[in-house]
Amino acid sequence: MSPGRVTSVATLVFVVLLVVSLGGCSEKSSQKPERDNTPPELVSATAVDEIHLNVTFNEKLDETSAEDAGNYTITPSLVHAEATGLLPVVSGVLLQDGENVLLETDPQLGFDYILEVSGVKDLAGNAMSAQTTEFSGSTQSDTTSPVVTRTIPADGAWDVDTLTTVTIEFSERMNTGSVESNFEILEGPFGGYSLPGSFSWEANNSRAIFTPADPLEDFAAFHASVGTGATDVSGNPLESEYSWSFETGEGGTVTGTISYSPFIAQGESQVYGGVFIGLFRQPCFFEPDVQGWSEALGPYTVEPVPPGTYYVAAALDVNGNEDIDLGEPAGMYDPGQDGSPDPVVVTAGKTTRGIDLSLDLVYRLCTISGTVSKRPEVTESDTTYALFFMEDPTAGGEADPWGMAVLPNGTGPYVSTPLPFGCYYIICFMDLNGNGELDFVGEVPSEPVGIYGEVSGQGEPVLTPVFVVDDVTDIDMTLFYFDGPTVPPFSLSRMRAIVPRTSWESGFRPVR
Repeated sequence: MSPGRVTSVATLVFVVLLVVSLGGCSEKSSQKPERDNTPPELVSATAVDEIHLNVTFNEKLDETSAEDAGNYTITPSLVHAEATGLLPVVSGVLLQDGENVLLETDPQLGFDYILEVSGVKDLAGNAMSAQTTEFSGSTQSDTTSPVVTRTIPADGAWDVDTLTTVTIEFSERMNTGSVESNFEILEGPFGGYSLPGSFSWEANNSRAIFTPADPLEDFAAFHASVGTGATDVSGNPLESEYSWSFETGEGGTVTGTISYSPFIAQGESQVYGGVFIGLFRQPCFFEPDVQGWSEALGPYTVEPVPPGTYYVAAALDVNGNEDIDLGEPAGMYDPGQDGSPDPVVVTAGKTTRGIDLSLDLVYRLCTISGTVSKRPEVTESDTTYALFFMEDPTAGGEADPWGMAVLPNGTGPYVSTPLPFGCYYIICFMDLNGNGELDFVGEVPSEPVGIYGEVSGQGEPVLTPVFVVDDVTDIDMTLFYFDGPTVPPFSLSRMRAIVPRTSWESGFRPVR
């Protein structure tokens, strides 16, 4: 399975950790698209200056064949004493739109030429037979600035091999010394030390290859740039600095088998539908840190995975709408079958095998319930709000509630609003003055607070997460006057912002 199969399971919490989109699904056509069997056509050729020719085609092209100078032949349309043979094509560069190729030639003369093109392919692999077009040669001096057309690694690439070279492809032949003296690669996205190395050149000096003197650091960020001092062979500089970044890291691999026995019990010989797979750094995170896709039940592979500890979960897309819907099977790596996911350790360059997932859960919304009581010093009986978070709100960062419960009399039984699969940290407080906020004196709450967890010896709240893949009961809390500074403030408007989530009218759509 390719890691690129799921570009963004922009998830909510996953089925056992993945959150789901319950939005509407669109019907998918059962009609297969027709195969493209038509080769590209040559549209026109226009001289840009005395050494550049822009060639236009009618569709997007295969890069390798489009940039092969051997696929282009230029001859003068009339016999001139000045040009009795071919006009050499030095190099070709496929421009960003995919339909135009910029050729570099030997200097042209001011008369008509015939361009013949053959062997150029489209994206479907259809190769064109010989086609010709005429163009007028140009005697205008080369004033076209070169551009960087591609880099390897690409901008934003990650999990790049630490033994990589750095390739820079230009739109034309370059002054090699100017490029080498204006190239820099720094370790760190915002600067660092410049890496030493050496250059080699290919494709008639339009492709520079930088080889670092030493292997790059594992899982490090690098920033590379080519400055405006880099020029082509005519002395035209880059119009602006070109820069890009990438990250190294030798990732690991997670493999296993995904099964769903209820379908087999119903006599189905094959289950159609892909499987979303999420790897989470923490079981309470609502977005996977690494995501994968398997075309069907059975063996799966997720790679590359940065080293670390993960919790693994999956969901079967039964109806093929590329969403995870209510009623669809889900599961997690829980070999002990205690209802909580077990950690999976991933090591760089190694394969973690046997991470088998049984989709024995059915995704649905669940509730947490219990009782709120109060200590004797709390004599008031005003409205109490209980809040449910997927991230620990006492950990220092901002956390938004995913559910709430309201106790009009301050104490008694409560039931949360519907919650997706995941785990939750719970805090409650009594709103004594009815202003919809947890009030403070300095950094200490002035209203009663309750937590599901305990207070440490240093007086700090330590919340106990509640894992939810079914309705959970007996999650009791006691209100008291807390004297610590680490309980975050909340407002009623912020709490009410979570109410639309209970309808699940919006959410993420996993994109393959």
